[in-house]
Parts: sequence; C-alpha cells; structure tokens
Amino acid sequence: ELGAVFIPIRWQTVTWGCHNLTACTQWRRNLVTAWQQLDHSRLHFVVLMMTHLGEVRQFLHSMSLPMINMTNVIAFDSRGNDSIPAFPIPLLHYDTITLNAGEAERTISVGFRGQCSDDVSRIRHTLSDIFADFAGSRVTSCGKEWSGNFGDEMRSTVFALAPPGQYVTSFRQFEAIQAGALPVVLGDRNFRFRGGSIWLPFQDLGVDWNAMGFTVTDEELPGLPARLRAALDDPTSLQARFARTKQAAELFTPAGLTEYVLYVMTFYASTAPARFEEVLSNACISGLLGREAVGRSWAGVTIGK
Repeated sequence: ELGAVFIPIRWQTVTWGCHNLTACTQWRRNLVTAWQQLDHSRLHFVVLMMTHLGEVRQFLHSMSLPMINMTNVIAFDSRGNDSIPAFPIPLLHYDTITLNAGEAERTISVGFRGQCSDDVSRIRHTLSDIFADFAGSRVTSCGKEWSGNFGDEMRSTVFALAPPGQYVTSFRQFEAIQAGALPVVLGDRNFRFRGGSIWLPFQDLGVDWNAMGFTVTDEELPGLPARLRAALDDPTSLQARFARTKQAAELFTPAGLTEYVLYVMTFYASTAPARFEEVLSNACISGLLGREAVGRSWAGVTIGK
C-alpha cells in the first residue's frame, strides 16, 4: 500500500482550459468546497501536467476564492512554477516519440520547429536568424507551416533547441530526449516566476542536463552557435552525450513519469507524520534544484529499485 492519497483532478479545467464562465465558476467553487473536506493529517499528492499551482491560485483569486490548502499535499509540476513547493516533472503528450538509439543517421546538426507561442520570451522569434549560417542546421522561423513528420525530424537531429513557449517549459524540451536528440534548453529571465528561466526534472536522480545537451540563458544566446560547433567537432564527447541521453530517455515517458511519482511518494509515505514538514521542505529543495543545472557526475540511478 502506497500510504498516500492521489487526488485525480484535470487541473486545466479549473484554470486556462475552462472557457464557459458559468461552468468555470462552478468548477472552481466545487474544487474549494471539496478541498476543505480533505483530511490534512494524511499525505496526498497531485500531478499538474498542463498548468501549475501558481496559476491555480491566480484563477481562484480572480473569483475571490481562497487558495486551496496544500498542507501535507505533494505537488508534481510540469510547467515550471515553484512559488508553492513542487517536484519538477517533464511536460508530456499522451504519445511518445520513438527513440533513435543510434541506428539511424542524424543529418541535422541543430534543429528547431515550433509555434510562435512565446508571448513573454520572444526567443523563438530570434532563432532562425541566429542559426542562419550554421552548417547542416534546420532552424525554421517559428509558426512556419510544414507537412513533414515531426518525430522523424527530431530523430535526425543532433542538437534540438528547446526554447520556452507560453510557460518556462515546452513539450519540445522533453520530446528531444524521447527521440535521443541532445536537448539545448533555452531560458529567459523575463518570465515572471521566481528564478523562472529553466525547469529541469530528475536532477534528484542524477540526470545532468549539461552532460546531455546544454542549458543556456537568453544572455548567452549569441555565443551558442560557437559552443555547438565546438561540441560537434568533438566526436568522443558527442557520443558520451548521446549515451547519457539514451540512458535517461525512459524517464521522459508516461511510464517513466509514473515510476518516478511512485518512487517519490513511496519514500515520503513511509515518513512519520511528525516529519511532514521535512517532506515539504524537500519538495521545496527539489523545486529549487529544478531551477539550475547542477554539475555532477552521471549517477545512472534506476528508479523504483
């Protein structure tokens, strides 16, 4: 028995995904009412896949409703906001891109394709110019229509640029790893979240994002082409990056995420109730860890063992 209660809520229906005012009002009132009946002496957990708790608070306050009480509730957050302590997790689709484990040739040195969804950041609008003269690259203008196969293109890419979209994270950040491409996570300080430039899950398991690809701030963007050229000219180091990415790829799937959530909750559910403050403190530490790339040797930890 896990010893913790999962609260199965489709959180976007009480935030940005609710468009009917009457329905939204009822949904949010029902959430607050039901939440008040929780037994907070027990450990609960929630998984937020398309929104985050900061946004939940924002939408509740817009209707003069109180924020839900998160006492003894562990949150797993995919959208990159740790104003309320949360464990970073990847933002995933239902479907997973098939991994290129090394059998197929990678013909695209640096790649990006995506929508112009960066209202706050604007990084996506600059990438095609920055990489216009980069040999072997396929960095398209954001929003450009295309009829090809996204998975095939990602599997053919060495370095996959992963800029923020409407939030700190984007699907592309994690699709790259699913396909075995090396993720180049681009952060922007303009996001109005504490430390809101990057969101890097699984560092508590030893996943070293700079040992797979790169993490880059908006200030460092002009120098990124030179860094990637140097990496491409070092085949030994490049193969080591691919090996680490392949090793981590299973984590960035629905099955891997489920294993991670159960791993964390099994550990904390065995904690005595008197130490729940320590549980939430560790959630906070994990959220802060997700804000920066921590240099460490590859741990190769297998979850669930």
